Amino acid sequence: YYMSRFSSLANYIRQHSKKLGASPRIGIDIPGLSKAFSVGKEFSSDTTTFTDELSGIPTITRSIPRLGGLSKVSSLSFTVNNQDLFSDLFASGGSPDPENEAVNVYLYYDDGTAILDAEREKLFSGIISDFPAIDYNKVTFKVDSQDHIQRRKIGTFLTDSDAADTDEGLPELGRGKIKPIVYGDHTFLKANDAKSIDTVSNLNNMTPCVYLGIDSDGKQRWLIAGHKVDEIDVDASTALQGQLWGLDLTTRRFVRLYNDGTPEVTVEQNDSNGCIISIVTEPRFIDYWYGKGTVTKDNNGVTTAFTNEERAIDKDFSTKTTGSVDDGSSTNDYVKLFIPFVDWDNSIDDSRINTVDLVWYGLITYAGGANNTHFSIFIEGTNQTIGEEPEGGNYPEKRVTATLTAFPATQAGILEDMEIALARDDSGPDTKSASLDIYQVYKQITYTPEEITPLYFAGKGRRYGDWINSRTGTEAHADNDGYAVKSSNTDGVTLGATFSSAGSNFVTDGVVVGDTLNITSGGGGNIGVYDVITAGATLTVDRTFNSDVGSQTFTVNKSTIIEKGAGVIESLFRDELSIATADIKEDSLNVASNDLSTTKLSFAIVEQIESDKLFNNILKTLGSIVTYDSDDKIKMRTFVAGDGFGVSGTNSPAPEDIWEFDPHTYFLLESGVNNGLKYKDSNVDTYNVTVTAGSYTGDELATELETQMDAVSTPNMTVSYNSSTGIFTIADAGGNFELLWAHASTTIGEMLGFDVSASDTGAASYTSDFPVWVDSFIEHPLAQKGGFSLRKSTDPIITDLTVNYYRSPTGDYQAISNDTDNTKHAETIKKVIVNDYTKDQTTVEFHRDFILDRSFKKFYHSPLKGMDADLSGMGVEGWDFINVRHPVLNGILESGEETQKWLLLKEQISLKNLVMSIEAEEA
Repeated sequence: YYMSRFSSLANYIRQHSKKLGASPRIGIDIPGLSKAFSVGKEFSSDTTTFTDELSGIPTITRSIPRLGGLSKVSSLSFTVNNQDLFSDLFASGGSPDPENEAVNVYLYYDDGTAILDAEREKLFSGIISDFPAIDYNKVTFKVDSQDHIQRRKIGTFLTDSDAADTDEGLPELGRGKIKPIVYGDHTFLKANDAKSIDTVSNLNNMTPCVYLGIDSDGKQRWLIAGHKVDEIDVDASTALQGQLWGLDLTTRRFVRLYNDGTPEVTVEQNDSNGCIISIVTEPRFIDYWYGKGTVTKDNNGVTTAFTNEERAIDKDFSTKTTGSVDDGSSTNDYVKLFIPFVDWDNSIDDSRINTVDLVWYGLITYAGGANNTHFSIFIEGTNQTIGEEPEGGNYPEKRVTATLTAFPATQAGILEDMEIALARDDSGPDTKSASLDIYQVYKQITYTPEEITPLYFAGKGRRYGDWINSRTGTEAHADNDGYAVKSSNTDGVTLGATFSSAGSNFVTDGVVVGDTLNITSGGGGNIGVYDVITAGATLTVDRTFNSDVGSQTFTVNKSTIIEKGAGVIESLFRDELSIATADIKEDSLNVASNDLSTTKLSFAIVEQIESDKLFNNILKTLGSIVTYDSDDKIKMRTFVAGDGFGVSGTNSPAPEDIWEFDPHTYFLLESGVNNGLKYKDSNVDTYNVTVTAGSYTGDELATELETQMDAVSTPNMTVSYNSSTGIFTIADAGGNFELLWAHASTTIGEMLGFDVSASDTGAASYTSDFPVWVDSFIEHPLAQKGGFSLRKSTDPIITDLTVNYYRSPTGDYQAISNDTDNTKHAETIKKVIVNDYTKDQTTVEFHRDFILDRSFKKFYHSPLKGMDADLSGMGVEGWDFINVRHPVLNGILESGEETQKWLLLKEQISLKNLVMSIEAEEA
C-alpha cells in the first residue's frame, strides 16, 4: 500500500475515531518474524496479538515534488524495545536474515466488541531494508515501501546468445551494452533527395546501434533496438536510404550508409524481440562535400549571365542563381558557372574512394518553341551524363545526380572545381530561348572505410503495443469539462473488418505506413466518410459504397509512433516494467495525453538506468507527476493552471475544497446540502423537515430545529446543545421515535455530530455520536500548536531561464531555449537546465515555461496540522488544488484568499496519535 488514501482516511478517521465507544488501534505486523507490534497499548484482532513493545512515534509520509517528478512514500522507521533482548530472534536458529521480510501497517477500530481483520484498513506495505541500530535499548527497523515503479532497472544487457555468431559470442564492440530503447522521431534530413527538406545541417539525435558481429553469410549484424520500431526504411531500390548512418572515425562526421539493388543493407528482423539489420562485410558510405570559395561566371553571345551566382553554394536551398540563353541566340552561345571546392578532410587512400558525383537542384525552362534538342546542359565542358534533365513538374524539388566520368574517383577529383553551363545546340538565331535556375550544388563521395564504422539509426522508434487497443476513457476535468479524451489510439479494427453504419470513427491497431485496409460494406449501403485515427494524426478517408460494390481499400499514411509525453510514460510502465492494466489508472493517462498533446519526445535509452531516475527526469520536463490514486493505481498528473479545484472540479472553490482556519462561531447550513431531516415521531407518523439555511450558534441551531420539528408534528420535541461537551440531544416527550438518517440525501445529521450510516431507532432520546464545536475557537483542530504556519518555497528564484536541449549522439546540446520573467524581481537571476528527451522546440518551451512559472518568485507554503486535517470531510490527492483560509492569509491575500488555488504537496500521518497533516503551495 502506498499511502494514497491519506485524504479519504482522514474522513474515515474523523467519522470513527470520535464515535462514542470506538478507539483507533494501529498494528505493525511482520508475519515472517511471527511478530506484531501495537502503536500504543496491546490489543488483539481475531487472528493476531499486537504487543506494546515500540518506542518513539512511527510516521508515514508521502511527498509530491513541487516541480514534477515521481512521488515517493518515505520509508517507515520504527523502534522496538530491546531490554529483554528481542534481538535474540536474529540468532541462527531463529531469523538470522530478516531483510526483505514483509511489513504491514493496519488501522483497526476498537468498539468494545471483537476486533476483526475484515474491518481493518491497510496503511502501508513494505519490506525490511535495514536495521540502522541494534543495541541494548532498541532495535530500529527501516522499511521501504513496495512499489511498482521505484528501484527497478530499465535496460536489458546483451548476452552471447544475442550475437550474430553465437559460437563466437559478442564482439568487443557489443559487450557491456544494453538493447537500445528508442522513442520518437530521429529522422536526419541531411542530403535528402527533396529540396524542400534537404539541409547541410549536421544537427541530429540519431541513436547508436549495437554491433553483434559477423553472421554465417559473412555480413555485419547490428541491433537497432530491443523492440519493434515504427519505421526503418532501407529501400534497396535506391542508393540513398536515409535512416542508417555511420560516424566516420577520421572526420567525426556522420556519413550515409550506401545501399543499392544488391542489396547491401537488409532488415533481418523487426518485431517485439528487436530490430536487427545486416550489411555487407565492407560497406560503402556516402559523404557530402560542399563548395567553398568564390563562384565565378562566364557568358557568350546573346545571353544573360548568371546573377547572384554565390547562391549556388550558399547552403540555402530556397534561393537560386539564374542565367539564360536568350531569344536571338546562335550555336555555342552559353552561360557558365564555375563552382570551387577544397581538399576533402578525409585522408583515406584513393583506392577506397568508389565514386565522386555532382548533385544539384535546378530547373530549365524553355520558351519560343524550344526543347532539349535546341539547348543542352553541360558539366565540365562535355555533354556527359548529367542525370535526368531538370524540366517540368518534379523540378526543382527533385535532386539531380551527375556521374562525373571526366575525373577519377580520387582525392584530386574531389578537389577539382566544377563547371555547369547552359548552351545553344542548333544554329539559330530565332525566337527560341532557355533559362537555368540553380539552387545548390555539392559533391557526393562514395567510399569504403578501412575499419568498422559505428552505425546510427535515423528512423522512428517504438510504436504503440496492443495495450493501446480499444482505449477509450473520460475523466471529469476542469480544463476539458469532462469530455471524452483519448490517448493516442482507441478502438481497434483489424484488416478486412466489416462495417455497416455510416459516419463512424474507427481506429487502427498496429498499422504502419503503407499498410492496406479492406473495408467491407456488409451487404451494400452507404458507409460514407471515416476518420482513420492513428497516433497523433487523423486521415479522413471518403469511401462511398453502393449496393453493387462490396468493398474498397485505402492505404494508411500515418504512423503509430510513440512520442507524446504521456504515451512514452505509459509505454515505460507497460513495455519495460510490465505493469498490468489493473494497476494503471488509464483515465489519468488519457487526460495527461490531452494536456501534453503538443509534446514530442525523441530519445533513446542506451545505458541501464534506475527507474526512479528516469521517470523523475522525464516527468520534470513534462511538468507532471506520477503517483498513486485512492485505489492504488498508478496515476499521472500534469500541472495545468486552469484546472479546477481537486474535489469539486469547479473553477470556484466549493465548500469541500476549502481548508479553513477560522474561529468559527456558527454552524453553516446550505440549502439542499445539509439542511434536511426525516424522522418518525412517537405517533408513528413520518415527517420531512427543512431547516432554514443560514449561520447558527449551537443554541440557535437547536432552537431552530426544535421549532421546525414542532411545526409539523405534535409539539412535544426538545432539541438542545451542550457547548461544554459539543453534544446535541434530540428527545420526544411522547415516547420512542426514529431519526431516519439513511433516507435523507441532504441530511443535517453530520452537522449535528450523528453517524448517518444507519438510522437511530428504539429510544425516546438521542445524542450526537461525536462532539461538534463551533462556539469555541480552542477546539478547532487547526488551533493546535503548530496547526498553521506560512513559509516560502525553498527553491531558488529564477528570472532568466535557459534550457539546453536537442542532444546529439555524442552528448552535446545543439539548441537552447531562453525566456525571462521579471514580474516580481527586477534582478537578472540566471539558471541553465537541460532537457535530454526532446529535439522539439514546442516541447522544450512547455518545459521552460513550467519551471519559470514556478520559480520567478517565492511561493507561500501552508502546512496544516490537525486531528484529521481534512476539514472538508472529502478526500484529495497529490497535486490537487485546494483553497486555504486563515486570518493571516486574509491579511496577505485580501479578497484573493477566497479564490486562491493551493497545490497539495504533502500528506502525513503519525501512527502514535493519528494526527493528520498536509502541506500545500500557493499555485
